[in-house]
Amino acid sequence: MKKFRPMYAKFITYLEANSIEYECKSEDLITFSTNQLHFMFAYEQDDKHYFRILLPRIYKTTPQRGVSGIINDVNTRFKVAKTYILDGEVWAVAEQLVYSQDNIDMLFGRTISILTHLYNEFKQKIQNNEKQIVTQTEAN
Repeated sequence: MKKFRPMYAKFITYLEANSIEYECKSEDLITFSTNQLHFMFAYEQDDKHYFRILLPRIYKTTPQRGVSGIINDVNTRFKVAKTYILDGEVWAVAEQLVYSQDNIDMLFGRTISILTHLYNEFKQKIQNNEKQIVTQTEAN
């Protein structure tokens, strides 16, 4: 017997209302694309008040690239969203606890907007860092 998943259903309603194409990967995972980025919505059936939206694999890294400082900068700047390294790739995630369904669409939209803004800032910092590495190498 399937559990009732109100957060999951509300998010699908949000996506459809905003004409965002999506795919239900499992009973607790939806993938979707907007703003030319690919997101994941994850819902845990054991916690009906919790959801997370992820931006997976936004950057492939190596220890030599020195992205730890950039990740720390981004993580201190953004309140809800955080970046981390998983298997050599940077992911971004925003987690929310929701106790009221009032204005839930605004929360979904704001969460996606925060992740989009985080991605753009992370990308800019990475580009600046790579230019700096090239400049340092040329100086040596």
